[in-house]
Amino acid sequence: MIPERSIVEDLIKRVLNALLQSGLSTLTVLGMVVVPIGICCAALYFMGTWQNKRLFQTFGWHGLLVTGWIGTPVHELSHALAAILFCHKIDELVLFRPNKTTGQLGHVRHSFNKKNPYATILGGAVIPIAPFFGGAAVIFLLTLLLSPTLLPTHGIPHASPLTAEVLQDTTSYIPLASRSVKHMLSLKEIVEANELWRQWQFYLYLYLVFCVAMYLAPSGPDFRNFKRPAMVLLVLLFLSDLLLRLWGQSSVLVVEYLWTPMLTVTSLLTFAIGISCAGTLVVGALTFVGNVIWGRR
Repeated sequence: MIPERSIVEDLIKRVLNALLQSGLSTLTVLGMVVVPIGICCAALYFMGTWQNKRLFQTFGWHGLLVTGWIGTPVHELSHALAAILFCHKIDELVLFRPNKTTGQLGHVRHSFNKKNPYATILGGAVIPIAPFFGGAAVIFLLTLLLSPTLLPTHGIPHASPLTAEVLQDTTSYIPLASRSVKHMLSLKEIVEANELWRQWQFYLYLYLVFCVAMYLAPSGPDFRNFKRPAMVLLVLLFLSDLLLRLWGQSSVLVVEYLWTPMLTVTSLLTFAIGISCAGTLVVGALTFVGNVIWGRR
């Protein structure tokens, strides 16, 4: 018969080991996923802000229509759908109405029951960053409709199932990251192919993705409200990993083939940043020429 003290000691050791490993795993995911996404959001936010400022200064509100007519509705609809999903009431939804006084192009006003933890905690975590996911979904749909060759095909190996054991093994993250880099480089090779540049759909695709990318990142107020949501998501990530380590020792499939869509979205968003960088150069050139023509320089 195993002494009761030995059982308690083994349980404590198991829990402490799970806490340590979950902490390390959370930091790994934080560095591989959250930080890169944050950098992407910041890059898109600053580029979009600069582009809008230049267009407004040179062409007035009409200059914002060039990209805002689709980028702003996608941004605001993402907020609205997330608000509805988390039991918030939509009080006012303005998809696109430039306001010269406030500088806003659109907005969503919503209210919720503060006694509802689902609406308060989870809703407060997801709603501010909803444009990132909504914009990613729209970019995916645009790619599917206008430039499907940029999506993973049968030539790209399928992802292995992510089991509890895989998620618990932090060494498995390195090969996954390596595959992400290889797929992003494959997008560069596809774009460099002459066939794409001969298709009018590809030019329409670049323009629409540029419009969406300009407004994909959370706005200034969203960034200011993101501190608490970020902490909530980090805690949920830690607790999920901890539960997997304590009760996920079986070979039960946790998420089947999850990495393929994650890889696709990450690659497309990286590609969108490249398009936004190119768009920044175009906007800079156009506004420079416009200012020279109108004698503002």
